Amino acid sequence: MFTFQIGTGTTLPENLFSTDTTRYLGITVGVDAEISPRTRITSVGYAYHAKTANTADYATQAAGVVNGSIYDIDINASANIDSSKIRGTAATLSGNQEFTGSDFFSGSYVRFGDSTMLLSDLGLTIGRSGVIYSNYLIYAARDYSTSSSKAGEKLTINNASNGSLTGIDCDVTSTTAGSGGVISGVSTTATGDGINRYGVNATAEAQNAAIITGISYGVCGHAYDGATAYGIYGYAGSATTNYAGYFAGDVHVTGTLSKGGGSFKIDHPLDPENKYLQHSFVESPDMMNVYNGNIVTDAGGYATVTLPDYFGALNKDFRYQLTVIGSFAQAIIAEEITGNKFTIQTDKPHIKVSWQVTGIRQDKWAEANRIKVEVDKRPEDRGKYLHPEAYNLPVERSIDYENIKNDNQRPGNSQPVIE
Repeated sequence: MFTFQIGTGTTLPENLFSTDTTRYLGITVGVDAEISPRTRITSVGYAYHAKTANTADYATQAAGVVNGSIYDIDINASANIDSSKIRGTAATLSGNQEFTGSDFFSGSYVRFGDSTMLLSDLGLTIGRSGVIYSNYLIYAARDYSTSSSKAGEKLTINNASNGSLTGIDCDVTSTTAGSGGVISGVSTTATGDGINRYGVNATAEAQNAAIITGISYGVCGHAYDGATAYGIYGYAGSATTNYAGYFAGDVHVTGTLSKGGGSFKIDHPLDPENKYLQHSFVESPDMMNVYNGNIVTDAGGYATVTLPDYFGALNKDFRYQLTVIGSFAQAIIAEEITGNKFTIQTDKPHIKVSWQVTGIRQDKWAEANRIKVEVDKRPEDRGKYLHPEAYNLPVERSIDYENIKNDNQRPGNSQPVIE
């Protein structure tokens, strides 16, 4: 009978249903009394409200959605909300979160706690915001002022079975031939003013101290190819005392030991708390073994010296030295070495004789690895010296200079690139 529009057609009257959802429409004609009965407003009003809720069009409201007005229960777990509708300057996440898809964080850096992380196609920087060190794929930096121990990186991996484990696996490859840059699998620098500084501090031990099988290597080095290969190369300089290598224990060398000189160094027998005693090695141009001893000739002036049972198998080209002790007498080698024995004869009986015998090694390893007494230097080493300081020449004339100089390829000399 009658049609009436409530509101403007786009907006409901303010607070129409906010105080009471039960509303009635009363109608009067002219000055007559209100027509009875009143009609309850149902489908039309609620349908209009539902349309507004469905579109959630709050664009005309300056404040937008009121903070805290949308709860988990309001959004279905499978709702596919476009990422463009989730915006803001901060997000607080709690619990375990899963990020999927190809979306990315944009900005100069991401902060976790009091540290920052910057990731780009140049590399990853941790601990310093806004800076990418282009020479490093991964760069971490942090300044401390504390007496407690700190570590730049710590890896802990375990294997309950017997498979191989590697804490750090480096594979650095350069395909450029010739005299290019230095290729380092691991390059470390330790700088500080404390008591000890370790460029590499490595420990290898069995999990069970009672294990008596296998071998533990604190450092294991392998080198191949090129003109010269060093399994381990060491250099020390500028300190009061310099050791390229220091071994607090036995040292075993299966090959040839080449050295500029040699000595033994022990606590001085007469003053072990305050002094050392040092003696130089005895050198020879061949692989010589030395044997010596004292013996007294019998009533006929003869004495037979028995050498070790391996003597004849190990040595050849024997040489003899005899010295008479205590009396003027003559001594000769009456019979040369045969069956690991030789005989001394003196012109008087009961003469004490000090003897020395030398032999040249003839074992299979020595025969295959004879020391060349005079050797030409490699072309790249000519004009250089093992010990240029002994000839009053500068260190740049050293054969090892390229390995020991401080050049721009050492870590820490690269300049940062501001991203």
